[in-house]
Amino acid sequence: LACEPGKHTHLLCTPTAETVCVDCGKGTASTLAGQGSCSFCDGNGQYADEEGLAACKTAPAGYKPNVYRNGIEKCAAGKFSVGGATECTVCEKGKFSAEGAFGCGPCPQYETYNNTLNMCVCLER
Repeated sequence: LACEPGKHTHLLCTPTAETVCVDCGKGTASTLAGQGSCSFCDGNGQYADEEGLAACKTAPAGYKPNVYRNGIEKCAAGKFSVGGATECTVCEKGKFSAEGAFGCGPCPQYETYNNTLNMCVCLER
């Protein structure tokens, strides 16, 4: 019997034993039944934060997959993601974002963006 999606074949059946299937590990998935191994979630913005997934998940807005593709992390302040991205995008000059943002905007009135601190600061008077 073939292993179902989300699992891979560990041992094939023999005259005395059934096929042994194992869940795909975190960071991997298998979409088709009967696969001998699971595929790494290495597509744009993909990750797998639990075992036994039949499909990789896609990072939502404000997040990116971690380096191991087994979870997600918030975009840092000064960067953003609209979702489905492997890396967060740096805000354009003069705009800022908080951690986990899905877009960038101008600093509030009477503030300016400080590139060193990566945040808006009060204008000097």
